[in-house]
Amino acid sequence: METRLQEKCDLFIKNREAISKKFPFEKSLMKAAAALIFTGVGKEADVERLGECRKLLAKRKGAFSTFRAVVELPLLTRMALSEDPEQCLEDVIAVNKKLQKGKIFDNAYIILAAILICDQGKSDRVDEVIEKYNELFKRMDKKHPFLTSDEDLSYAALMALSDRDTDLILKDMEECYLYLKKNCKLGASSNALQGISELFAMTDGNHQEKCERIAALYKLLKEKKAEVSDGTEFTSFGPLAEIDAAGEVLADEIVEADAYLEENKVFSSSSDKKTRLMIAAILVAQSYGIVSPAAGNTFITGSLEIIKAGQTALMVNIILNVAPSMLSSCSKKEEEHATE
Repeated sequence: METRLQEKCDLFIKNREAISKKFPFEKSLMKAAAALIFTGVGKEADVERLGECRKLLAKRKGAFSTFRAVVELPLLTRMALSEDPEQCLEDVIAVNKKLQKGKIFDNAYIILAAILICDQGKSDRVDEVIEKYNELFKRMDKKHPFLTSDEDLSYAALMALSDRDTDLILKDMEECYLYLKKNCKLGASSNALQGISELFAMTDGNHQEKCERIAALYKLLKEKKAEVSDGTEFTSFGPLAEIDAAGEVLADEIVEADAYLEENKVFSSSSDKKTRLMIAAILVAQSYGIVSPAAGNTFITGSLEIIKAGQTALMVNIILNVAPSMLSSCSKKEEEHATE
C-alpha cells in the first residue's frame, strides 16, 4: 500500500476509535463520518472540543430536536473545526429556519442543506442560494418524480452553491444520468445513478469522460470480487473521476484500503462490507487530495424498520455530501491563514 494511503487509513482508524470512546452510543456510520472529516483535513479528532460543542447544542436545542438526532455528530464536528463554534451553530439554525419555512417539522436532510450553505460561506447570500436550491429541486422532482426524494435535498444544496447556471446544471445532470444508464449499462440502481450525476453536474469538464471512468472502475472492482454497492454508496466513486490515475491503479488501492480496514476491524461484519468499501474509496480520494467532486472548481415489516432504513440513507448522505463539503471548506480556510 502506498504510504499516502496508509497514513490516511491509520489516521481514520485512530480518529474513529477516539470518537467511539467519547460517543459510544452514536451510530457507527455517524462516527465514521466524523472521523472522515477530521482525517480529510489531516487532524486528530479533538474529542474534548466535540464534547464542549455538544454542551452548546444542548443549551440551544432540546433533547428531542432533529438537530440532536441523526445529524448531531456531523454538526458537532463542523462546530469543532470552526473558529467560533457558537456562531457556527447560530448560522446553521438561522439558515435552517429559512429553508424550513412553511414546514411543520424539522427535516434532517434540510438541516444538512443548511450546514452545507453555511459551510461554504454563503450564509450572507442565503436568500439567493435558497431560491436556486428550490428551483433545482422542483425541476428535478418534475423530471424524475419517482427518483427524486428528500435524499436529493443536500445534492440540490451543493448544486445551488455552485456558480454554474441552473439550466446548465440540470442539462448536464440529465445527460450524465442517461449516459450512465443507457451507454454504461451498470448494475447500480437508478437512484444511485441520479446521485452521481448530480455530483458531476456541479463541475465543468467532460462529463461523458467522467461517466466512463466511473463505469470502468465499477466493472474493475466487480472483477476483483469487491463488495460494490449498487445503491447509495455507489456515489462515493464520484470524487475518483477527478483523479488522473489509471482505473486499475485506483481499483487496486480501494481493494487494499478495504482489506486494511477489515484487518483493523472497521466494519468487520459481513453485512457492512459495502459500507467499508465506500469508506475505502473515500480514503483513496482523500489520499490524492480530492475531497469533493467540486474541489477542482474552487456527504421490512414495521415502522421501526422503515425508520432505520431511512436513517441509513441519511447517514450515507452525510458521508458523501456533508463531510466532503466540510473538508473543502476547512482546506480553503487553512490556505487563507497560511498566506496571511
